[in-house]
Amino acid sequence: MSSLKTRLASSLAATLLLVGGMVAIDNISASALGSNCNAWVHTSGKQGQGKCRRVNSDTKVRVYLNIKNWPDATSDWFHDINRVHATSWVTKWGSWGASSAAIEQASR
Repeated sequence: MSSLKTRLASSLAATLLLVGGMVAIDNISASALGSNCNAWVHTSGKQGQGKCRRVNSDTKVRVYLNIKNWPDATSDWFHDINRVHATSWVTKWGSWGASSAAIEQASR
């Protein structure tokens, strides 16, 4: 009976060590996307601009311009800070100006 208890205790300890290791690995690999950025519509809805004060190391961001009745315009992806990034100029039909600009983020 003593050897059975010893084997059960060893097995339980190994299982707890394995589960604990999985939790630790999961916590290390899981990090949240994050940034501190602002975006705005420039020149009567013809361009979107944005600037970040912070971008997490695993995050990339871009500015997108929400254009009614037309595909949205976007900037290139970026991860630098304190620099204004812009979408392309929207020149299609003047009345189709953008209603808003925002920051989109994704994993790098």
